[in-house]
Amino acid sequence: MTGHRTERFRARLRAGEALDGVVVRTPTHQVIEVLAASPGGGPDVVVLDTEHASLSFDVLDSMLAVASALDVPVLVRIDELRRAAVQSALDMGATGVVVPHVRSADDAAQAVRWAHYGPDGRGYSGSTRAGRWGTRSMSEVVAQAAARTTVVVQVEDPDAVDAIGAIVAVDGADAVFVGAADLAVAMGALDPSDERVVAAVEHVVSACVSAGMPVVAFAAGADAEATWRARGATLVLRGTDQSRLLA
Repeated sequence: MTGHRTERFRARLRAGEALDGVVVRTPTHQVIEVLAASPGGGPDVVVLDTEHASLSFDVLDSMLAVASALDVPVLVRIDELRRAAVQSALDMGATGVVVPHVRSADDAAQAVRWAHYGPDGRGYSGSTRAGRWGTRSMSEVVAQAAARTTVVVQVEDPDAVDAIGAIVAVDGADAVFVGAADLAVAMGALDPSDERVVAAVEHVVSACVSAGMPVVAFAAGADAEATWRARGATLVLRGTDQSRLLA
């Protein structure tokens, strides 16, 4: 059963609070339990990565069940912009989704549409974890989804950099995740510190800040986190569960 932290995550993100998170790629629900037991209640959000990790449908379901029981806000990074991927993550109880390789305002608008109830939007079923297994009325399910469902679009392609002004104007997009590593590869660079990549990142962040759009970033260390915070990042993902094991 979700609680205070999960229900408030979207509002905190949109309000510009300084939040922290971690990317989880190890396919076991015990990772969620360990993070929830961390001092202070653990990270503000956990991102379950189905794009780059072997999180099967059943494993993802069990991880989301534990997160729901422990009131851990969870965003699922889906593998690509697909209606079924968005639908499944939300029905299983995810707080929201991270959509990779959003290249245009049309992509962002499609992600928002599929994540929310409405015309050509999210399909409805009250007999899911999100609907508390049929124990809530339709009005309760729809109202909760409208308030808490978080849509983060990931900008990591040159096309998206060019279209960032239109992307940040999409109603219902809650934050932009700046994928500096993917952007570097897409631009033919071998490191995110390449001056071309830095310029593109600064352009994206500037557009987000000007539009009041929260910025999400991945930081592999304290120095990187400080850099992203200085740029204006609202939510910083402090590494992965794997990187913490290797530290």
